[in-house]
Amino acid sequence: MASLWKHPQSKFWMGCFTAADGRQLKRSTRETDKHKALVIAQTWEQAEGMSAKGYLNSEEQFRLFFDQSFQRIFGKKSQLDLSVRAWLQDWLKNEKGAVAQSTLDRYTQVVSDFLEFLNSKAELRLDALGAADCIAYRDHLLARGHTEGNANQVRKILSKPFRQAWQEGRIQINPWAGVRHLKHERMEKGVFTPEQITKLLAVAEKDQEWRGMILAGYFTGARLGDLAHLKEGNIDLLERSISFTQTKPSGKIRVPIHDELYDFLVTYPFSDHASKPLFPRLSKLKGSGKSGLSESFKRLMGKAGIEKGVARTKKGAAGRNISQLSFHSLRHSFTSNLANAGVSPELRQKLTGHLDDKSPGIYTHHEFATIRAALEKLGRLPKAEGAK
Repeated sequence: MASLWKHPQSKFWMGCFTAADGRQLKRSTRETDKHKALVIAQTWEQAEGMSAKGYLNSEEQFRLFFDQSFQRIFGKKSQLDLSVRAWLQDWLKNEKGAVAQSTLDRYTQVVSDFLEFLNSKAELRLDALGAADCIAYRDHLLARGHTEGNANQVRKILSKPFRQAWQEGRIQINPWAGVRHLKHERMEKGVFTPEQITKLLAVAEKDQEWRGMILAGYFTGARLGDLAHLKEGNIDLLERSISFTQTKPSGKIRVPIHDELYDFLVTYPFSDHASKPLFPRLSKLKGSGKSGLSESFKRLMGKAGIEKGVARTKKGAAGRNISQLSFHSLRHSFTSNLANAGVSPELRQKLTGHLDDKSPGIYTHHEFATIRAALEKLGRLPKAEGAK
């Protein structure tokens, strides 16, 4: 007869029952309610007994038996028959509002591409998907020209909904857990010289928003998207600091304002509305695309006579050329300048948000003073040719 047992350190009841071959089995019911846990264990034992007598001799009979048992125990229909497509779409709906819109857009694109690859398999039961299907998709990405690093990012994203399904008991194993992390070489991006920054500012002389973006990128190390969504309220000219929310990893960060950036900001036309974008026109543009922020910045580089270079050449239909210099290079320039000014690796990582820390931008007073002192060592940018 089925019985229950609970480990002192577990909140779930273990069901103890007799298998069809006479063995005594013990399995977690994943249930804290003792009555429901006992009914589950009795159902398992009943299924084993019916199997031994030949009553449950097909997958369809097993499924019908357990679906009926689930409804009897929990008072609702089982959702174990969810298809891969239905589960991933439900997961996306649940993520809405829980993550940044840019993150949700990325999740949505990855899920859409994965479902397109699966084709008819996307309509199979969730537990029908195996590691072989996931590995095949990863190899498909590589064959199309995606980098190993990008394939690893896709693997990390798609593992989330399946891990949740496993935690809820919908599947026995996360199929993405069997997909190995690929080794890949880190791509070395270039850095801007102070002279090149001066040239960029010169060609953007009549565009105050781009001048502000360039100076902020070079003297704070913030990402393009994070700077584009800065609010006027993020600027504290009295304290001479900029606070913003970064997306990778998510969290708030505060950076001292360098003298060069400060001189620009005190003459910048603020509206005195804290919630208004600091760069209203640029905040409306997408990051990518021909009319996006990245390409607009590269056009400024072209006008300034700065070669973007090639860090990686395109491979495959989905591959793309990666420039040696881009707006993101301002971030590398900032980190490099801090290193040259004697800021420790740990503090540089904390400042640029590279640490796996829940609050990457929270410093001690000493750390903030150290960063401010380091920025002062950087000095000012050289004047443009012909400037007085």
